[in-house]
Amino acid sequence: MYTDSLLRVSSAQTVGASAPSTSSIDTATTYSAAFTQARDLGEGSTLEFHIVIAAACTAAGAATVTFEAIGATDAALTAGIVVLGATGPIGKAELDVLDTANSGTMGSQPIIVKINPRLWADASALRYIGLRYTVATGPLLTGAFTADLVMNSQNYRRGYVSGFAV
Repeated sequence: MYTDSLLRVSSAQTVGASAPSTSSIDTATTYSAAFTQARDLGEGSTLEFHIVIAAACTAAGAATVTFEAIGATDAALTAGIVVLGATGPIGKAELDVLDTANSGTMGSQPIIVKINPRLWADASALRYIGLRYTVATGPLLTGAFTADLVMNSQNYRRGYVSGFAV
């Protein structure tokens, strides 16, 4: 899996309440005021957001976070929203398990949000793509996430042949 700074939408983004990612990906390249060319982000391939926990999540209660891949008509990801893929609500306890496995890096237990390629193809008016973090059942007191748009996510689990020692 390759990551690219132009395809990173959150870099250790602190999330306490529901919010869009701090960055969005512009799917058009503007060469001049009169000419805009659509970018090919991998049409025909499955795109997904690879999300890792960058700072431990704490909450006063049993907070949950839903991770949604969204398309929007503005760079701030606030207008013309279409959900392109989502996880279900992930509870704080499960986020703790993932955080322990990640240790704040591109670790072994990422959260993956697949983008439905059909929805993306049908959403041709959506110029920007990003993530939306939806916090429910109380705010997160702390917690941060790093998210990249990738083609082939890896979970860094390695299998070795029998008798191989590491």
